[in-house]
Amino acid sequence: MNAVKRLVWETDMQTMRFNCAEHQEGAIASTFRNGMKWAHRLCVDEPFEIRDSVTGIKRGYGRVQAIHIARLWEIPAYLVELDHDPSLRNYESLKHELRKIYGGHVCDSSVFTAIQYRVEKSFEGPHNDVALG
Repeated sequence: MNAVKRLVWETDMQTMRFNCAEHQEGAIASTFRNGMKWAHRLCVDEPFEIRDSVTGIKRGYGRVQAIHIARLWEIPAYLVELDHDPSLRNYESLKHELRKIYGGHVCDSSVFTAIQYRVEKSFEGPHNDVALG
C-alpha cells in the first residue's frame, strides 16, 4: 500500500475505545454501545482502530462483521457470549458493566448497538502502526 493511500485509509478510520483492550488476533468478538450512534458510524466490513480507553494506546485493528440495534433484553445470546471481555459474557454481568459505563439509567429496555467484529491485528506493548491491506 503506498504512503498516500495508507494515510487516507488510517485517517478516515473510526476509533473504538475499550475498557478491556486486550484482543487476540483472529478472534471474533462483540461490543455494546449505548444508543444508535455507532450504527451510523460504522458499516459491515469496515475496519476500525482498537484503543485502550484509559491510556489511549492503540491495541490493534478490528473489522465489522455485523451490526445489530436492539433493546438490551432483545440482544441475541450469541452476541453476549462473544463479548470482548470474558467476564461480561452473560446478561447480568453485561448489564452491570453497562450501568457503570453509561449510568444507572440503563435498563432492559435501553437501546444498544451491538457490533460483532473480527480482530484483524493485535498489538502488545510498543509497536509501529501497521495498516491493513
